[in-house]
Amino acid sequence: MDTLPSSGHTDVNQVSTVAKASQLIFGGIAKGSGLTNPARTLNLTASVIAAGSDAQASDMTGDLKTGYLLHAKPCNQFIA
Repeated sequence: MDTLPSSGHTDVNQVSTVAKASQLIFGGIAKGSGLTNPARTLNLTASVIAAGSDAQASDMTGDLKTGYLLHAKPCNQFIA
């Protein structure tokens, strides 16, 4: 997912956009596979996983950006 450069340069978090895009993709996959009841579970699970991972990536980007501005080494940030 290409949200890290966007989040790092503009400080705009793309979590809702990523979740909606994954719902669109997995909804199409479920419809093409002929799933009916499990399609909702698949769709929601995919969007929750995508949104959660994007939120974590955006938070980490923000933390590393702050450390960069303070001239902290990434290794020391990771240990802290």
